Amino acid sequence: MKIYYVSHPFTGNEKKNRKDARRITAMLKKAHPQYIFINPLDAMRYTTGLPYEDSLEQCLELLAICDGIIMTGKWKDSEGCTRECVSAALAGKKITELGDWI
Repeated sequence: MKIYYVSHPFTGNEKKNRKDARRITAMLKKAHPQYIFINPLDAMRYTTGLPYEDSLEQCLELLAICDGIIMTGKWKDSEGCTRECVSAALAGKKITELGDWI
């Protein structure tokens, strides 16, 4: 079974971004029940207080176990999302955007 990491911006409007990422992940799961979708904004929910770099490193570790990454939201404006995308590319993972799935 394939596992996909759903990359979405977080900083700036954390509450809205977490809600949007959750909605997108639920939509992906409903449309593609044969896959597992990982929403790192929920997975990292309890890392409050960790320095940004430490949280991002944990996200990259989570990404490492996934088969691919789905870039969502205004990811090109997000430092974290662009770093996740670069990490996925370096690891040879499948990189797609949300529009490729819906």
